[in-house]
Amino acid sequence: MGVSGPTVFTTLVLMTGTTAAIPYAFSALAQLKWRWVDHQQLDTPRFVRDSLVAVVALVFSVLFIWYSRNVDDSWFVVWGPFLLAGAAMLIGIPVYAVQRSRMTEPAAVPPYR
Repeated sequence: MGVSGPTVFTTLVLMTGTTAAIPYAFSALAQLKWRWVDHQQLDTPRFVRDSLVAVVALVFSVLFIWYSRNVDDSWFVVWGPFLLAGAAMLIGIPVYAVQRSRMTEPAAVPPYR
C-alpha cells in the first residue's frame, strides 16, 4: 500500500515551511543576542520593542516547526517532513562550507541608531 498523492503534497508543503522556519528562528535568536549585547548603548523602549518582536518571532517559528506534522498512523508520514527537511539541510552544509571559504570580509557595519 503506497502513500496517497495528497499526503505526498502535504509532506512537501510542510517540509518547505519547516526549512523556511528554521533559519527564521535562528534569525530571531541572533536578534535577541544582538539586542542583549547592545542593551547598554540603546534606549530602553527600542530594546524592549526589538526584544519583544524577536521573542514573538522565535515562539511562532518553534510552534510552526512543531505543528508541521502530518496526521496519520504511519510513523514516517507524521515525521517525514522533519526528516526530509533535516536531510535537505545536511546536504546544504558542504555547499555552505565551500561558499564560505570563498567569501571576503564584509565592510564595517555603521552604528545602530
